[in-house]
Amino acid sequence: MSKVIFIWWLLNGTVTPAGEHEGHKMYTLWFNETNQVIDYAYKSEVINYIETGIFEYNESLELDDPILDEEVFYSKN
Repeated sequence: MSKVIFIWWLLNGTVTPAGEHEGHKMYTLWFNETNQVIDYAYKSEVINYIETGIFEYNESLELDDPILDEEVFYSKN
């Protein structure tokens, strides 16, 4: 379910692409209701936040899951 939420957040602008770091895509999370922004998060960190409700920068969580790649998603839809 967290992958579906991630894709939903990509579609509605809660999560936006923020470039790359060492070949890994980075994202920005936008929380309008609290005016908070989380910059330079890996996909896996966003997924972990969706699952736990707690954001933590942790490079060891990095996942390479093509279903979470917005370019793959948009090219198929």
